[in-house]
Amino acid sequence: MKKFVISLVIMLFIFGSFTTNEKGFSISPHINFEDFSINEEGEYSTIEIEGCNYIHHAGYPMLPYYTKVYTFPAGTKINFVEVKAKNVETIHINKKIVPAMPPLPLNMQTNEYKIEEGEIYEKDEFYPSDWFDYNIGMGIKNGKHVVFLSIH
Repeated sequence: MKKFVISLVIMLFIFGSFTTNEKGFSISPHINFEDFSINEEGEYSTIEIEGCNYIHHAGYPMLPYYTKVYTFPAGTKINFVEVKAKNVETIHINKKIVPAMPPLPLNMQTNEYKIEEGEIYEKDEFYPSDWFDYNIGMGIKNGKHVVFLSIH
């Protein structure tokens, strides 16, 4: 990106609204990301947050993300999911975030890897463009059918 500005969430409030049996209820946990580190390695920086995974889209910045999974009884209808980011702090960094490398081939043998920046590095926009994403699925937990809501 032309200007590389990293917005880190100091406190992320995840709020989900769900409806079951004609009665509405909500879940409002608080998730804090106060302990993080920005490390400079060569011409790039990395961001580390304990307990987070990383976006691995080849050529795009390798940024941390947090996943929270909620479990509901089978038949639960989830009408909408809303995530609110609060107390967002913008931190300017001196170097670009390191791009993710491409996937390894199935034979696990790698040729020499060259770091390549994707098209997002040429754009002046946020990546990723959305604060959150979610998936809804069915499964079995402890022998019972349940609905899983995964918020990323």
